[in-house]
Amino acid sequence: MKHPDWIMDKLRADFKRSDLNKDIANPPPSIKCALGHDVAARWMINGEMSYWQPPNPEKCGECEIQEQKAYYIDTLIERFRKVGIPEEHQEWSLGWAPAKEYGNVPNAGIPTDFRDVIVVDKHNQHAYKSCLGHQRHDWMLFSGPVGTGKTTFASALMMDMIERDRQRYSKPIWTTEAALFRNCDIAGATDYAERVKMLDKHIRCGLLVIDDLGASRRPLTDWQGGAMRDLFDARHSRKLPTLLTTNISKWEGLAKRYGEHVVSRIHSRCGTMNILGGPDRRMG
Repeated sequence: MKHPDWIMDKLRADFKRSDLNKDIANPPPSIKCALGHDVAARWMINGEMSYWQPPNPEKCGECEIQEQKAYYIDTLIERFRKVGIPEEHQEWSLGWAPAKEYGNVPNAGIPTDFRDVIVVDKHNQHAYKSCLGHQRHDWMLFSGPVGTGKTTFASALMMDMIERDRQRYSKPIWTTEAALFRNCDIAGATDYAERVKMLDKHIRCGLLVIDDLGASRRPLTDWQGGAMRDLFDARHSRKLPTLLTTNISKWEGLAKRYGEHVVSRIHSRCGTMNILGGPDRRMG
């Protein structure tokens, strides 16, 4: 890019100033910004001119990166909240490698320390490995007794997917089976079409977590059974990533509640059931 003559004339005039340091081997000393970071001089090259630009404490690169990171973290946490992920499950990560860009700061790296990495042991190591091998169209099913980490794994995987590829997963949703049915009932209280719209929102979302499949001991109503069939059929055919948790640890138990057709869809996408065990982690 060629600069206008008046800009080049100004640069040449500045370059002739006696106070400019033009010795590349002798940079000016660093100074401290308001937060105590070292701010170094910058070697400037403008066409045929080169010199040291004195350090400016109001333009600290480290402070800029920290501000970008803080803004990014706040934005990400707000998105987790809007998705519906409970606050107590927002603190965990699978420890995936960070992205190479962070906001407008290239190569700053996403801070991996604002979410703790899931503790891996003999009771959940197989599930952890399955998560690390997860592909973007895959489904995953976590099962096991209460407190073994099913919801934690599903939520951590969802958040890592969103953090790594924010643009790919449009309008992600985290819900429980009970909340899904309740929201559809509320939406359709006066207009059946609104009930259908609420279900369709879950069918079409780019990434879906359904927690606690089969948690209710009540049998499904005809509408609920049909809704689950429609949801799993559509997401199966569209290859939309879906993460599921349940206390039911056998395919036969799921088939008894949802029918062979629905379980066939889940099994064909998940391939296996990640059964978690061990003590109740919420009891310490």
